Amino acid sequence: MGKSVPVQLPSRRPARRPTVMDMRFQGDPWLEDARDGTLSVCVGNYPLAVLRGLSLDLPHLNGLLERLRHRGGCRA
Repeated sequence: MGKSVPVQLPSRRPARRPTVMDMRFQGDPWLEDARDGTLSVCVGNYPLAVLRGLSLDLPHLNGLLERLRHRGGCRA
């Protein structure tokens, strides 16, 4: 049997996704009603995510997003 030669794999950097909690974003995140049973999470004019919800949910979710962004998350 021959010798086994270790194969060196290229180093991989973990992928990083942008988060609305990142204060480097210019502008505030907000939710917009798409009027089809979905809400879009936007920063500026760019939609980051889509989730299911009603227009009745907008005031509470926008307030929650503002509190999370400017006051930090849960503290244990």
